[in-house]
Amino acid sequence: MNNRKEIQKGSIMAARATASCIRTCLGPKAMLKMLMDPMGGIVMTNDGNAILREITVNHPAAKSFIEMARAQDEETGDGTTSTIIIAGDLMAKAEQFLDQNIHPNVINKAFAEALNLIIEKSNTTLSKTIDIENNDEIAQVVKSCINTKMMNNFVDFAVDIAINAIKTIAVNDGNTKDIDIKRYCRIEKVPGGNIEDSKVFKGVVVNKDIVHPKMKRRIENPRVILLDCNLEYKKGESQTALELMNEADFTKVLQHEEAEVKKMCDEIIALKPDLVITEKGISDLAQHYLVKAGITALRRLKKTDNNRLARATGAVICHDTKDLSEENVGTICELFEIKKIGDEYFTYITSSKATVSTILLRGPSKDIINEVERNLHDAIYVVRNLLLNPKIVPGGGAYEMALGSVLRSAHASTKGLVHNIFLAIADSLEVIPKVLIQNSGKHVGGEVLKQTTELRFLHSQETTDNKRSNWTYGVDGVTGKIVDMNVANIWDPLTVRLQALKTAIENCIMLLRIDDIISGTKKKDGGKYKNPYENLNPLRKSSYIPRDRNRRCRSLTFFTKLGKKTSNIKHAFSKEDLDSYSSPLYILNNDNNNTNNTNDEVFYYSSFPAINDCNKCRNFNYDKLDKYIESNKNFKLPPLNLLSLNDKKEKKKNINKNLLYKNQIQTIEEIDLQKIDKEIENELKKKKNFQKNTKFYSCEEENLINKNILVNENKRIQKLDTQIDEILHIIDRNNNEKKIQFPISKFYCPKKKYKPSVNKLIQMYNE
Repeated sequence: MNNRKEIQKGSIMAARATASCIRTCLGPKAMLKMLMDPMGGIVMTNDGNAILREITVNHPAAKSFIEMARAQDEETGDGTTSTIIIAGDLMAKAEQFLDQNIHPNVINKAFAEALNLIIEKSNTTLSKTIDIENNDEIAQVVKSCINTKMMNNFVDFAVDIAINAIKTIAVNDGNTKDIDIKRYCRIEKVPGGNIEDSKVFKGVVVNKDIVHPKMKRRIENPRVILLDCNLEYKKGESQTALELMNEADFTKVLQHEEAEVKKMCDEIIALKPDLVITEKGISDLAQHYLVKAGITALRRLKKTDNNRLARATGAVICHDTKDLSEENVGTICELFEIKKIGDEYFTYITSSKATVSTILLRGPSKDIINEVERNLHDAIYVVRNLLLNPKIVPGGGAYEMALGSVLRSAHASTKGLVHNIFLAIADSLEVIPKVLIQNSGKHVGGEVLKQTTELRFLHSQETTDNKRSNWTYGVDGVTGKIVDMNVANIWDPLTVRLQALKTAIENCIMLLRIDDIISGTKKKDGGKYKNPYENLNPLRKSSYIPRDRNRRCRSLTFFTKLGKKTSNIKHAFSKEDLDSYSSPLYILNNDNNNTNNTNDEVFYYSSFPAINDCNKCRNFNYDKLDKYIESNKNFKLPPLNLLSLNDKKEKKKNINKNLLYKNQIQTIEEIDLQKIDKEIENELKKKKNFQKNTKFYSCEEENLINKNILVNENKRIQKLDTQIDEILHIIDRNNNEKKIQFPISKFYCPKKKYKPSVNKLIQMYNE
């Protein structure tokens, strides 16, 4: 039980923290937030939804609040800040009842009853209706809504744009109105100029120019054809092959392509259009035929723009030129014109009968244009809400205070716990006027409590007919004083305010019903095979040989042992050769330093493909090897490690090891380097083709191979690849000095990783 309470309190804490982020963004004196997007851009805004969508949160309750703000913005376009603030305060009040061991379902039931009462009173006594045919009344409501935005210096200008844009796209379908802002009201942003240069057009404005310089740039009352197909020869969808035997065949192919393009253009020209617009491409040959017929063309328009053009011109989008008919031609367009704004060309397709609008938004910078767009977005949605539901409620917190008074009156008729919960909801609704007073600057000296108490008293007064006489009194967000909203002309659409309360209360009900949070974690490696190297301890990791230092394959490499499993490999030097050089690799394999072992138990340096179950490399003491190298400075190693090629298909050919091991005490100067180089070069030439086809698996490649396939591959590797070893011969002849850097080839195996002390070996060998 305690765990469930902790989960619920955690959700409440996350909700309150989210609400506190945007508490200062309410009202005309709202503060701004500076946001940094993931790309490093900076945005300054006081729009609640714009702020919350840039916040990264981890708690599910906080994510739920952000989704709530997004839903409110999509539904009504405004009221996101109020929604979050009210919901955060409601969750804080619910915490008090949870501390009293009241079940969340009891709280939720009271919340639902309060919401039903709010909806009932809002649609009857706490709202009034305006005349939507009167633009002045609509403008007054829009002004009061966007006065809280950064665009308050251009209120009249923004209101005119919003009203004209929405009334253009409004379509009456019998008893209902269709106002589709997302599809048919487009804001085209063009940096440069002043905000006052912005305009709204009845029609479509797109950032496109004609495809041919000889086409007309201005056409009055054009006949328009809209297409979503190519006006060029259609290429094969899959691999297409043409067999051309001579030049005549090539000419026939070109003639066929030209004939297809001409046929499409003839089908268009037959309808005598003035303007052709397509979503796809137009070939040069098609442009030639269209210019010859006096037809202007635009290409590669967006699908959304083409749909808007269909509504602006009356044309029907056609999928193939074969299907074109007179019914598909649009004739309601009054003017087609191309104008240059700044450095870019824009196409204007306008008509007084068009039911689509485009707002051309100008501004001195992109940041200002983006903020103006957000403010204009709110204004457009306010107009849409008023046209769909012409009821309005007083702003400045008056509506919330009136609802609080209604809930206080209703609590008298309730019994039990619902009585106290109704009072708590009424207190939560008062948070809107409180925040307005705080943000106006009167947040000290008990001014907030004083003003709130006075407002509560005014709203509690009733007339003889039991109606609220002061239900329009609220807070002036600029001065922080109590004023009559009817006199100050501060009104909000009922749709926005009521939807904000619905969203806030319903979201609180949902969060209070959550008593546990279960997280389904993903694998850290994304479900893919993880290299065992990642799980090694730091000391072993330090012995890892980086890929850029691997001279054989770009993979994990380390030191290992070849034993009986790889007895097919033939050594270019015998056990006696190693004994004479006191090989530490051989000595360390024996606790008693006994050197009488068989050849197949000898350690040596080499490149070796990975084998899954390499039992021969598990017991080798690599730390002991390092210590031995540091302590014993008198041992010698063979100057070159040459292995013979032993393939069943080829006759065994051993390199003449006597060149290296004749008289076991030869010095570097006594070795005929040129002759050795020649022998090595000849041997490598013989190996070249075989080595080229040999695959050495890296650990990354190994991870991608099916396990069963890998087993078969390993058998093949043991049989063939392990019979080949790279001859690493590095000779430095600077200043005519003959020096041989001891070549240390590298093994790699999934079980061990080791980095030999290469520099120490070279240094001691040279000494």
